[in-house]
Amino acid sequence: MNFVTLYLIPLAIVVLSGFLMAWHVRQWRVEQAGDQNADDHRYQRGRFRRRMQSSAMLCLAGVAMVVGQLIRAKEQPSLYVFFWWGVAILVLWVMALALADILATRQHIARLKRQRIVEEARLRAELARANAPRGNGKPTRGDP
Repeated sequence: MNFVTLYLIPLAIVVLSGFLMAWHVRQWRVEQAGDQNADDHRYQRGRFRRRMQSSAMLCLAGVAMVVGQLIRAKEQPSLYVFFWWGVAILVLWVMALALADILATRQHIARLKRQRIVEEARLRAELARANAPRGNGKPTRGDP
């Protein structure tokens, strides 16, 4: 095995996950500073938890890749197999969290879109009522 495979790729994964965790914390603070309703706050909190968990697990996977290289398959075959199965399950869990995040984001955006459509329809109806002729179509007193 070469140096890049053994150390640089796992190190890049660890550094990337550290960057992602710092970014998630910064985004969470920005979201907390803004004015949100309860649904938005619940969505943001869930998103923060999922993304922090997946980033931390990516970091753990990067470290595990280095540790796994130190286990000698010929000397400890059971440990080697169980360890790499654990790493595979960890990576699958990260993928499941990413899928959950995608689905939650799509659901949140669909809810926001429905709210916008309802609000737009309400405003159009209000505008139509305001522009509708009153009485016999002639302006009433006080109307220009």
